[in-house]
Amino acid sequence: MYARVFYSKNPVLELAIEETIIRYKNHSRSWNKKGFDFVIAAYDPNIYPYDSHVIEVFDNYFGKNRWLAFHSVASFANAKTIENGFVVLFLKFTSNGKIQVKTFNGINGNYTSLVKETASYLTKHREDLNVAITTFSGGLPGFFIESLQNRLDFFPNLIGGVASGIETQRRIIDFIYTSEGIVEDGFAIISFTNVKHAFGVAFGHSLVGPIYQITDAKRNYIKEIEGRPAAELLKVLFKGLEDKLPELFWYTPIVILDETTEDIALLRSYQKEEGGYLYFYGPIKKGWRFRFAFAHKDRLLEADLTEALNIRRKLNNVELAFNFSCLHRQYLLENKYREEAKIYSSILNAPLFGFFTLGEIGPDKRGHKLRYYNETSLVVGLKEV
Repeated sequence: MYARVFYSKNPVLELAIEETIIRYKNHSRSWNKKGFDFVIAAYDPNIYPYDSHVIEVFDNYFGKNRWLAFHSVASFANAKTIENGFVVLFLKFTSNGKIQVKTFNGINGNYTSLVKETASYLTKHREDLNVAITTFSGGLPGFFIESLQNRLDFFPNLIGGVASGIETQRRIIDFIYTSEGIVEDGFAIISFTNVKHAFGVAFGHSLVGPIYQITDAKRNYIKEIEGRPAAELLKVLFKGLEDKLPELFWYTPIVILDETTEDIALLRSYQKEEGGYLYFYGPIKKGWRFRFAFAHKDRLLEADLTEALNIRRKLNNVELAFNFSCLHRQYLLENKYREEAKIYSSILNAPLFGFFTLGEIGPDKRGHKLRYYNETSLVVGLKEV
């Protein structure tokens, strides 16, 4: 596999695309009309237009059905973190590799049927590496992932994240584009055939305090903790700091504990308190046990390093890496938020493509089933076979 990632900060989309193509031509081993098999692009909707015209633009430059693009407020281009720009991954298979893209639209209107359709697709592609890009869709992706896992008896090699875009009073503009149209309420799955891959899920949070049990919860909010109104615990722990929430709570997310080992299973970022309930950026279940955690930027980066080293050990030679890292995690990394891309790119010694997410999708630590994460950094390395 021949993969290259380039970026541009030219505010005119057509010129930004031209700039990346020129860079690819200058760096590719042999350039012709078939100089690449597929392109994946991430771009900031604050800078570039987000109407249907962009489909024509991408078709003209990359060819019909040979590209996928989506919104991201910041993306990874190898060792660099690019804000207010355009980042593109060029892919050329050199052996038996293949790529297929499938879009799924209408999570809010066709939830149940879409779960069935997605489960069927992933069953057919269970040996492939499946990369998912999803829209925020009113916060439904986390619930969708749980419903999807319930229909599968295997882990479908699925990893990805929720696109990040412009937040308006009505909705989040974080669309996905292909030659077939715009996905405004759904997701796309990019399936890589004949590749070997390895996953990493980086936490890096330190557990603090006692274990609590959620005694009443629904969807993404907690009603009761240990039989008491959930907001009472929050007021006790953060007395006098209420005006600093939710940003302060991002440093101390709740850590859902693994049922058997009591290690970190997943994290949930605090969203808001309303009517005595605590709202989070992901599904919450009654009976879950949790502790609070503390996030320090150096520990987060150490976790990134550990996962990158594990992937390099498993694959030896990495030809391409994807990274999906939570926007909240970038906030916690403070002045070191650009270091994640440097670590992954350096340790894996491979082109890196990825973006800041509004939620991450990937394996549990055992690699047995799907999880929907907050505040994590998910990375996957791959090579063609």
